Formats: sequence, structure tokens, C-alpha cells
Amino acid sequence: MSLSSRWLKHLPDASAKADYGKRLELMQDVWRVLRDILQEDLDAIEKDSVKKDHYFMPAWSEYQADRNGSKRAIKKIIDILPKGE
Repeated sequence: MSLSSRWLKHLPDASAKADYGKRLELMQDVWRVLRDILQEDLDAIEKDSVKKDHYFMPAWSEYQADRNGSKRAIKKIIDILPKGE
């Protein structure tokens, strides 16, 4: 399992990191489902953000900034989720 160091940096030593890594690995099915859910949300935001109707919104730039922020946050979460082999 590929694991971001951010998951382990709070742990005091190599033994604790190994134990915690094993516990995270046991939850691979949860990470996979969460990644799929987040990817669905990301796809929906991307699809919705290019609809022609949105260009005629009075506050289009603020709407687009919000969409961009949501996409960035979701991508950041997906990137730090443990990745199974």
C-alpha cells in the first residue's frame, strides 16, 4: 500500500508507524469507496462548472472560484488517501 507520510508524521517512532500503517492497510476497502465517492463528486463539479447557463449568472466569477476551490480540496483529499496495490 502506498501511504502519504502525512499519515505517519504524528507518530513517535518506527514501530508505531509500522503498526499504524498496518491498521490503515486493513481499511483498503474503505479508502477505495471513499476515493470513488470523492471522484464522483469531482466529476459532477467539473461537468456542472462548464454548463452554458452558468456564464449568465450575475456572480459567475464567484461561482467559478467556489467550484475551483471545491475541486482543489477534493483533489487534495484524494491525493493523501492511502492507495492499495
